[in-house]
Amino acid sequence: MTRSNKKKSKKQQNNKESKENNKESKENNKESKENNKEFKKDDIVSYNNSDGTKSQVKIIGVHFDTPPDVYYTIEFEDGKNKQTISERLSN
Repeated sequence: MTRSNKKKSKKQQNNKESKENNKESKENNKESKENNKEFKKDDIVSYNNSDGTKSQVKIIGVHFDTPPDVYYTIEFEDGKNKQTISERLSN
């Protein structure tokens, strides 16, 4: 194989790997967006209790002090407050 052909072959391999990496990156971003539920203050959402039941709650605080994670302060109908993560909340 000539030097020119080796360069072309290496370049083609790099292009193929780059395309595969881009595809994988796009898939990961899509999954991340689907899993990353973002809620805002005053949203009314469902809280998934540890016993499997759901409670309607109001988001009274959104906290960004532990990047990239977000956590929420929620208020139950009885007025009690609790901090939780997005995985425990749903629309």
